[in-house]
Amino acid sequence: MMMKIKILIILLTSFFIFSLIYAQPQIKREEIQRGVPQQQREHQISDDPVIREFSANPTGVVQGGQVTFSWRVEPTPGGSPITDIRITVGAIELHRSSSAVGEKRIVLPSTLAPQLACQIVLTATNSAGRSKQRTLNLEIFADTPVIREFSVEPDVVMAGGEFKMRWRVEPRPGGSRITNVRIGPDTVLSSGERTIRIDRNNFDERRRYTLVATSERAQSVSQTREVEIKSILSVKTSIQNFHMTMEPREIPEDIRGSFIITFENLSGITIEGVSITLVSKPEEVSRGALRGKIVGGLSNQTIRPGMNEFRISGVISSRGFTPKPRFMGIILDLSPQPEDRMEATTPIEVRTIESYHLRNRGDFRTIFH
Repeated sequence: MMMKIKILIILLTSFFIFSLIYAQPQIKREEIQRGVPQQQREHQISDDPVIREFSANPTGVVQGGQVTFSWRVEPTPGGSPITDIRITVGAIELHRSSSAVGEKRIVLPSTLAPQLACQIVLTATNSAGRSKQRTLNLEIFADTPVIREFSVEPDVVMAGGEFKMRWRVEPRPGGSRITNVRIGPDTVLSSGERTIRIDRNNFDERRRYTLVATSERAQSVSQTREVEIKSILSVKTSIQNFHMTMEPREIPEDIRGSFIITFENLSGITIEGVSITLVSKPEEVSRGALRGKIVGGLSNQTIRPGMNEFRISGVISSRGFTPKPRFMGIILDLSPQPEDRMEATTPIEVRTIESYHLRNRGDFRTIFH
């Protein structure tokens, strides 16, 4: 009986010791799980590749152009070695390598459409089959030429005048060569200049000129410029608000005075080579040849948009000159053509002391010839 009890005590003692030995790792494991943050435990047990670098040079490239990709991938400390590197865009594989560190110049597929952010993906895989990815954005430009200049000057022209057109087109950096440049229906060189003269009988209109440049990959770019053409009559009617003052305000005969003439050009056109003549005349309207005594004049003048002022020195009339002038006329010859003449007149009065002054505060009536 005593022997049986001793055997039972030995068995119970052995079971207790065995239970302690078995439970100790479990307790430590539970303590680790309770005391260590989840992120730290995952880091300790992760075997994912670590992508240290993935870059592109340049970060913007023309469609179908070349890009140099660089990468550097490392195993997790103590982890599995890197076995595979893949660079892809969508379902297209651009490059594959077993080298964890590398650089590769790659020609992009011409099928990649122009876009601001084309996503290029690097996938690194290790011998354990674990993978990691990194994405970079690449800007892809259309393979269109670049229009560096396309201008018309001036962009408002009087009939009978002219304007200059200039253009310059270049391939986009990294793009294909230019195969065709057109302005309207005309094929032109990639850069140039031309002078376009407008027929003097042209009516009011707006002309549009479109430049189209095409690259070797059949990509085109265009720009349009507009020129406003104004008829001679339209320009004449845009010159308004004539005004004249005399210095002194009352000018005796045989005394040279100064006449300040102002008027407004509302046409928006700069008119060059204009002759301005000031005459004293017995009648308001001159028909045919210039009638009246020339007081003074200016040649080769420029009338600019907005207000214009000119000063002319001269004598209204001489003593004994008959008939006495009753009007002052400002004659503008916008070109050498007689049809391009216009005139503005204002009444003057002869004083009893044989001097002249402006009537009606120098108000003018414009006459078109």
